[in-house]
Amino acid sequence: MIIRKIKIKNFRSYYGDNEFELKDGLTLIIGDNGDGKTTFFEALEWLFNTSTTDVKKSNISAKRRKELDEGESDEVKVSIAFKYEDGDKIVEKSFRFINENGNIILPFDYYDCSIYFWDNKKDKFTALKNESQKCGVINLKNEIVIPFMYDWIERCFSEGKHKGCAIAKLNNKEGIINQKNEIIVPFEYEYMQAMSDDTFLICKKYGEGEYIVDNNFNQISDKKFLEILTGYDHITTDYFIASLDDENKEGLIDKFDNTIIDFKYKDLSMIENPHNKSDFYLYAKNDYDKCGIIDIEENVIVPFEYDYDPAIEIDNDYSAPMAKNGKWGVINIKTNEILVDFVYEDIYSYYNRETTLAKYDGKYGVINKQGQSIKYNLSDVKEIII
Repeated sequence: MIIRKIKIKNFRSYYGDNEFELKDGLTLIIGDNGDGKTTFFEALEWLFNTSTTDVKKSNISAKRRKELDEGESDEVKVSIAFKYEDGDKIVEKSFRFINENGNIILPFDYYDCSIYFWDNKKDKFTALKNESQKCGVINLKNEIVIPFMYDWIERCFSEGKHKGCAIAKLNNKEGIINQKNEIIVPFEYEYMQAMSDDTFLICKKYGEGEYIVDNNFNQISDKKFLEILTGYDHITTDYFIASLDDENKEGLIDKFDNTIIDFKYKDLSMIENPHNKSDFYLYAKNDYDKCGIIDIEENVIVPFEYDYDPAIEIDNDYSAPMAKNGKWGVINIKTNEILVDFVYEDIYSYYNRETTLAKYDGKYGVINKQGQSIKYNLSDVKEIII
């Protein structure tokens, strides 16, 4: 058995989602007193203790408890993903908690729950999954509002014609229901994804391509795409990365289905502009498997001479670690000035700090943005988790 990934959510001092990816070799967990090293192993002990569910308030992140609004819920969850002889496996344990009248309530009757707002009112209903593994909706008085008959129920719309309705899945097909359990959009879709501002949806029927509809469910155009990428709502809801045909070349379209950047790149991903939230960059990979950074008008910001790394992060000073011919360095993407020479085997993102971890000659250490070694020389460490 090889452990690949550990996730800890809202367990004691671990606030929110925390993911630890373990790679081959020795893994060392370091940190100051109070950083959560002991709690890390207590979370694993809780996960593997099958004699009790140990559902108690002391296991909930104190910070998360304090910030819950009235009627809002969240969960404590610990999971391990590992590789075994017969494939990948996941072991997880979780429980939900709700803020009711300023008190944290721990419901035991359901496996999972999420709070939804209907019609932007203060009445809050909770979509839950019971022991039959079917989803329904209850209110905070534990009254069933929608019967437990769905594979799952997605978040509700807050704008447009379907305000107060929710995406649901029934018999492996998706549609839209209202809070009276009336079918508003038939269950005939393989896939439906609402944007965070509820203005547009991406839809796909079985055997067809993906397309964009507005919040009144009017299709924007007849064009259908092989794939429309989601996951960039935090950057923009006005533009989408899409691939048009089997060649799987990616381009940029707007929410009105206009092509902004032609479908000619092997890969595109959006990068936040640290100084202009209404603007963004695109990390692009060309036919020669070289990568660069362009803007929405396809002006080249960073030339196409770098290795592929879709997880690039740009700091407030426009510095970013990038790889070139298998070696890592740091550049300023505005000036293309090399800040740290391309001599490292790996460099972690700085995340607006002055130092980060780097790997050189098989050893990890800490460097600043001038490439100067600061401290640590961990000769036997293969991977570090902070």
